[in-house]
Amino acid sequence: MTKFLAKVLFVAALGGAAVTIYGAPGGAPVAYAADAQRIRTQMLADHQHVLRLKAAAVREKDVIKINCLNDKLVQMNPLMNIVDSLIDRLESESERDTVYNELVDAGNKVREQRELADQCAESSKLVSESTNAYTAPHGPEDPTEGIPGDYGGYVEPPGYASPDR
Repeated sequence: MTKFLAKVLFVAALGGAAVTIYGAPGGAPVAYAADAQRIRTQMLADHQHVLRLKAAAVREKDVIKINCLNDKLVQMNPLMNIVDSLIDRLESESERDTVYNELVDAGNKVREQRELADQCAESSKLVSESTNAYTAPHGPEDPTEGIPGDYGGYVEPPGYASPDR
């Protein structure tokens, strides 16, 4: 009988833990509001960071960085525009979990764009000014003399423009 009672208590304890884990997936409305404001603040900070990177690229006059950072800002702006409407929709009881998940997803996408923007700003020019020591091909000064080697020995003379009449 004690083994049976131990098994029942064990199953009840597991069941109680499962109910607390899955019974309230999002938590209290206050927790939703606090998390939403934290996500919004983080998104604004990420957006400002990318704007600072763009300003630095403009000062450097690096067109490639500017274009890359503009691309990241274009992808961030729609997400920044919907944050306030998502936070307002969090107040409705019926769709709270869905809206919260959308808000978290938008925050993650903005963070991803910030990380990509950091990669854009850290990239440096791969091609720089270089010198070239090549001067001319080796061959005779007069092309009518032919090219040394086994090329047939004849080079067609250059064509000149006809004289003015």
